[in-house]
Amino acid sequence: MAAQCIAQVSSGSLLGDIRDEKSAVIGGVAVVARNQDTGFTRSTTTNEFGGYRMDDLLPGAYTVTAQKDGFQAVTVSPFFVEVNQKARLDFDLRIVSCADP
Repeated sequence: MAAQCIAQVSSGSLLGDIRDEKSAVIGGVAVVARNQDTGFTRSTTTNEFGGYRMDDLLPGAYTVTAQKDGFQAVTVSPFFVEVNQKARLDFDLRIVSCADP
């Protein structure tokens, strides 16, 4: 009888799309996720279609920030990632105007 190996998943993923206030996709946005318990940080950049994905995140509460020059940074905290979950977090970034502080 052959032994069966079953992989156990102990992490989750974070993915989403980033758009501006007119719903146009934004490429080149830096997305950073920091685990609030461990301080572990993972970062990525959106592709030309405004999408991003981070795999192999330990379960827990994260502070997630999206930022790009010319846009107001957006932070979501806490955002929870669970085991074997593909957690979706989309961002809408606002263009910074000269009147913004």
